[in-house]
Amino acid sequence: IITAWRHRGKLEQQELLFPEALHLAPAEYDELWAARDWLAKLGYTLEEFGTNSLVVRSVPVVLGNKNSHGALKETLLELAATYEANLEENRELDALWQAAAITACRGAIKAGDVLEPAQAIGLIKDWLALGVPTCPHGRPIIKRFDGEALAKMFARS
Repeated sequence: IITAWRHRGKLEQQELLFPEALHLAPAEYDELWAARDWLAKLGYTLEEFGTNSLVVRSVPVVLGNKNSHGALKETLLELAATYEANLEENRELDALWQAAAITACRGAIKAGDVLEPAQAIGLIKDWLALGVPTCPHGRPIIKRFDGEALAKMFARS
């Protein structure tokens, strides 16, 4: 995410087939509208849509189809808060790293998600190229077992 942003100045976005209307509290509206240019760099296109309402026309490609209404609103508010917190100290790169972590987690493959074989292979290749054993929040994404531990798990010891 960071690499893509550095090369293009924004993340690749996908237009929503059905734009998502967000009806917000006045403070939420103000927060999102103030951060709209920065959110555009992250792949979100926001437009005014009546009193205290916005319509989301595009989202980052990395989110795939994981943008339910509640999750989208929550993600945008979290990203806007990250932007606002770092804006005061002119720390756009810090905000970007935090935004990357938020976006990566929202778009991540979760337990129970079904992958095509090519997706699974691509995921492993990407992970091997990156070489990072944790998610952006520091949680482990891989667990190493020796032969003895595997045998014990399958009652073969």
